[in-house]
Amino acid sequence: MDNLDEEVIVEGLTPFDVAMGGAKKISPPADFDGPVRSRRITDPLCLLFLFATWGVGTWIGAFNLQTGNYDVVVHPVDYRGRICGIDKDSDGKVLPKYWHPVDIFSNGVCVAECPTESNLVPTSKSDLICKDEYDLLAPDNTPLSGLVGCSSNGVISDDPDALVACGGCMYRGGGVKNVSDYCIPSAVTPIIAKVVELAESKSMGASGNWTDFEYSLEDWNSFEFATPIQRLVKDLRTVFPIFAGVGIGGTFLLGMLYIVAFLFPTCIAPAVWLSAGLIPAACGGGGALLFFLANDYNLDESGLHTDGEALFLNILAYTAWTLCGLVIIFLIRYARKINLGISMAKVASVGMRRVEMITVFAFVQFLLYAIVLGIFLLWFLMIAATEDFVWSQGKAFGNRLYFKEHNTANGNLYSFMLWFLIFALWWTTEFFTAIGKLTLSSSFAKWYYTPEKEGGHTVSVFGSLCCSLTKHAGTAAFGSLIIKMVQIVRFPIQVLQWCIKRSGLDNGCIDAIICSCQCCLFTIERFLKFTSKEAYIHTSVFGTSFCKSSHESFFLSGRNRDIVEECGSVGLWSIIFPKMLITLLVSIVSFVMMDTFYGDAMFSITNVTLIIAILAWYLSEIFMDVISVGCSTTLYCFLADEEIMGEEGSPFATKELEDFLALVNTNSSYPRLFKIDSQNTDVEGIEAGLKMVPRYDDPPSSKD
Repeated sequence: MDNLDEEVIVEGLTPFDVAMGGAKKISPPADFDGPVRSRRITDPLCLLFLFATWGVGTWIGAFNLQTGNYDVVVHPVDYRGRICGIDKDSDGKVLPKYWHPVDIFSNGVCVAECPTESNLVPTSKSDLICKDEYDLLAPDNTPLSGLVGCSSNGVISDDPDALVACGGCMYRGGGVKNVSDYCIPSAVTPIIAKVVELAESKSMGASGNWTDFEYSLEDWNSFEFATPIQRLVKDLRTVFPIFAGVGIGGTFLLGMLYIVAFLFPTCIAPAVWLSAGLIPAACGGGGALLFFLANDYNLDESGLHTDGEALFLNILAYTAWTLCGLVIIFLIRYARKINLGISMAKVASVGMRRVEMITVFAFVQFLLYAIVLGIFLLWFLMIAATEDFVWSQGKAFGNRLYFKEHNTANGNLYSFMLWFLIFALWWTTEFFTAIGKLTLSSSFAKWYYTPEKEGGHTVSVFGSLCCSLTKHAGTAAFGSLIIKMVQIVRFPIQVLQWCIKRSGLDNGCIDAIICSCQCCLFTIERFLKFTSKEAYIHTSVFGTSFCKSSHESFFLSGRNRDIVEECGSVGLWSIIFPKMLITLLVSIVSFVMMDTFYGDAMFSITNVTLIIAILAWYLSEIFMDVISVGCSTTLYCFLADEEIMGEEGSPFATKELEDFLALVNTNSSYPRLFKIDSQNTDVEGIEAGLKMVPRYDDPPSSKD
């Protein structure tokens, strides 16, 4: 029988697999009766590299905390680089807090209040929004001496058109709304028309300066009053109660609710199918919200929202509706797989009830994620908030306009710090995920190898956490680094693709090359994620390093390819719908609340909603991993135990696991032989304590 098994195993692998040791079965210690007790520290060098990364990241954060100014990001800045409501003017008075555009370069001045009425036919300087009188006089010894035409012989002109043409003033906008202390006219078209009329009256086209002016006007028309990062930060600051309460808090509550539901086997099927049924409704409703918001953007004449944003929202709306239809088809087509996943979740549910404080562990992991994200976001904010302004210039109406903007002399340094922090954040979050998987795998493995499971024996999850941190943190760092390296390579390719499409230089050949690269990298990433998950389980059981665990787990899956193909991803079927529903519900509720309470006080509801959706997706994974890792670990331990015990069969399989394996055989075209020492169950037809179900590694031939 051993020779037959060996031949079957070899037939299931390629010659290369056999040469690489794929046919060699797992060889545990002689006294193996569960997760090994004598362990060594694995992959310590990679852990030291992670510590070094944290050290450099901390230095970057501390450096920017000293050089950055939070007020630069959250408050408007005028044309002289002064912060409205914070800095003082030449007379020593604190500048007003509101900001109003003052020239076609989207520079602005600090004003006491936003104007309520427009005035496109001014009769004097007092009817305009103007720069400081000191700058309008434009002495020769100041950077603003280029404001030619604003004054004559030391007297400021009282001709409104001349003041606008010299770049010293701007017309008042009507129906102005306050968006994060920015005064944005509700209708910018009349102002643009007035400025264009002024340009034509001064024969700008004939003078050869129209190109410079038109470029500047286009920038102003896009209402880039703040950088994209500043806009996002200001919006998050405005809606922080919803962001924290509904976005993060809602994800936590729904995730905990699902964990509690999965503790009870009778609640698993209703929870999964209810989630699956609500997803099409949520996609349809979310698509409708996006569609109506896109129409509002198209009707908006303030210039705050571009046609590109409206088009993007329409694309998202149709994508949501398409997803709605695909989910319905998916549910009909793969109902059997979903039921198989539910059956496997019931197996994990038994272990979840025996792991002490598993819900507390999920809470601690969630809290740690939130703290780490908060720290890194603060560091990112400080990089964007460097208070270093230099004089810059632009050309319009034949004159040069001078204004202050952020210094880009150290752009390379700040770009390096930004990208390094992004790398550190990616690696850190993946590392915490890996530690969580190692801890859960160790807990479920200890439970699986408990002989008397019905005797009330429990496993301490925090004991497993201590072991993971002290012995296998290097393995978690190694596995998470490999995955993130692939993602880091993918990210520039995505940016390159976006830049090429935006520039209009894309064609079929370029798209095919980029898509091929993305497809290959995505496949590698998915393979590494699958391998690392199995490697973490192997490490938690046998205490080996990441590379050895990856090798052993990969070939164990190869030797059991029939069951791995049939139910290797069954854990995914039981968690994907709850995860999707959490993300959709949190995003839709946040969107509706932000539109209701802060709709007129935000630059973009869509951007904040996307941030909330991304966070909800990744944070909900913390709770879903409890279920997914429970399913994967139980199945992996059974396959390893079956191979180790040989003809004796696995003595640790529970009744729920036997029911799941029986369901697998019922739905499979090629049933498999499962060797289970059914000491806790009474199964008819069992001989010598073995439950024998026919197994075929290949389809039976006609003569069989």
